[in-house]
Amino acid sequence: DVTLNIFHNPSQTMTNLNIDVPECDLIIASDAVVGNIVYLRYSSMDVLNRALKRLQRAGRKHLLTGHMGVRSTGAIDNALFYLGRLREIVIAARQSSDLTESIQKTELQACLPSGVLATDFEQAFHRRNLETIVGRRFELH
Repeated sequence: DVTLNIFHNPSQTMTNLNIDVPECDLIIASDAVVGNIVYLRYSSMDVLNRALKRLQRAGRKHLLTGHMGVRSTGAIDNALFYLGRLREIVIAARQSSDLTESIQKTELQACLPSGVLATDFEQAFHRRNLETIVGRRFELH
């Protein structure tokens, strides 16, 4: 029994694919989770938020991601935390005199839960996320 979930934002061409494999206690997240963060380039904050919450609800023990193999589903919680922090930072940056600089100075470690250390791999995707946020003019959806 395999469940396929596709999350799509019709107003934009953004989709996330997740596959639930109950027999293996496994959820496949494709690129919804990258390490302990998300990747915004091909999706949106809203689409990723819904996808991550659906991954959590599946209640699986193992998570297979597109870039880092099989890992604990605790990475989903970390990615939701990261996404929430990015949203807070964008909202605060909108009130700043220099939006772009405010966003681009955001350190990854400040967006992760306490005790979760950023990897170089995640740093690279975080920088791309910040570029995406600036390129999309600080949209939250």
